Amino acid sequence: MMLSWRCDNAVHASCCLRVTLCLAVLLFFVIILTTLQNCFVIDAGTLSVSATVNKKRVLHVIDDRYASVGIDASLVQEKFKNFDTSSVKLLTLSQSLGPCYVRVGGTAEDLLVFDDKLLDKDSPFRKPQHVFVMTDWDKINKFVSDVGWHLVFGLNLLLRNGSSWDPSNAEALMKYSDQKGYQMHLELGNEPNSFKHVFQKTVDPSQSAKDFHVLRNLMQTFSTFKSSLLIGPDVTRPIKTSDEDELTTSSKDYLRRFLKTGSPYVDVVTFHHYYVRSQTATASDFRNPAILDSLQGQITLAQSIINSTSPGGKRLWLGEAGSSSGGGAPLLSNRYIAGFMWLDRLGLSAVSGVDVVIRQSFYKGNYAMIDCLDYTPFPDYWLTLLYKRLVGTRVLEVTRSSLDNHLRVYGHCTRTGDRSKYHAGAVTLYILNLWAVDVEVKLPQFSETDLHLYLLTPDGPSGLHSRNVRLNGQVLEMLSDSELPRLEPQTWPAGNPVHMEALTFGFVVIPDANVTVCM
Repeated sequence: MMLSWRCDNAVHASCCLRVTLCLAVLLFFVIILTTLQNCFVIDAGTLSVSATVNKKRVLHVIDDRYASVGIDASLVQEKFKNFDTSSVKLLTLSQSLGPCYVRVGGTAEDLLVFDDKLLDKDSPFRKPQHVFVMTDWDKINKFVSDVGWHLVFGLNLLLRNGSSWDPSNAEALMKYSDQKGYQMHLELGNEPNSFKHVFQKTVDPSQSAKDFHVLRNLMQTFSTFKSSLLIGPDVTRPIKTSDEDELTTSSKDYLRRFLKTGSPYVDVVTFHHYYVRSQTATASDFRNPAILDSLQGQITLAQSIINSTSPGGKRLWLGEAGSSSGGGAPLLSNRYIAGFMWLDRLGLSAVSGVDVVIRQSFYKGNYAMIDCLDYTPFPDYWLTLLYKRLVGTRVLEVTRSSLDNHLRVYGHCTRTGDRSKYHAGAVTLYILNLWAVDVEVKLPQFSETDLHLYLLTPDGPSGLHSRNVRLNGQVLEMLSDSELPRLEPQTWPAGNPVHMEALTFGFVVIPDANVTVCM
């Protein structure tokens, strides 16, 4: 006798509905059990996940200065208040982050004017512009040279002659710089799609593209700047969100219209990205996988715009990137918890094809890497320092046995060279555990070799809100103004899974991985 699932009457329909619901519930539990099979519970408080590295493929090669920093242009406006460029402590901290770009830009860049005729710091230049003079410019360039950074400087797009940009002030700056031998890469304007909101002025994207053309031609007249990068247009994140209003042009529309005619004149395309607003940010936001994942869609959108407007493609940078906009969230953006956003941004951007990420900011604001008064490093400074020491430019594909995005693993060939103790063929993984329970991370491909662990945990009772960070249990702090601590690993015996405490992150180096694409 054959059974039929047809629902020929109301009774049969009711039965069919019950069976369908039962099947749906059964399917739900099958999915749950399958997930748990891949991420199974070792005991009441520990999960287990396996991670696998694709040894045959390099996803992307990032810039050697990939993890870079920003200094807000308002610091120039304020005549370097509290920023002592001769401080041994400041120089030590800065030098240690090399190689690095430093972007001097932000909202204040569209208020800055260079005066090449003044030697002092007083100027009658028209308001609301803010003048910086030769001694200011000398100070910036000496500092950058002393610490070995590469300068990216944002020019004022709002210096205009009618509807067009007036290049005369930029020409004066470039002429003086050329005479002094100062090298720099250039931007023109900061977040021009929101000018109406900030300055009650607008610059059309097609006109901005023409202005970039003028700047490109000007750069070609100076031997010092012929090979410098022209970077832009530095729009806000390329997605229309519910908090945009009639005063803000959609970033993706501005970017598309700018590149339609301006693509030939820029070497690098940039957009700015913050995960949340400082005024409304919460601690849970900083470790929310959905918020961290939101960056992926914005990078993909920017890349699709570049591909449709720029034959041959363009390099993509996150030209200004921080945890929360508006100066950073107090007691969050400079605490241990901020490391989840920063480290995941570095990982996700690299696997997505971004070449450089400029962290806002190195100095000043609640999202700064160092204290603005005594330069004491915040946790993200130490995280960045470790990244610089351990993570190389070749990006690897890493897969996990569990698809749950609370456990995030990124991989690179290990950095080698003067500041590295590692040799070619080594692999560096960085792991973020967003679970509120511990996780055992298994690396079955490397079960026969010792691992080097660099695990970062918060220090003291403040937990995720801690102002200090521990490396393998030891608090990280400067030994003196001129000396940083040795960043030593914990050697982990072959075959043992890596134990990641709940809500922590860190690095794992496989010194003897012998991965061919890393040689």
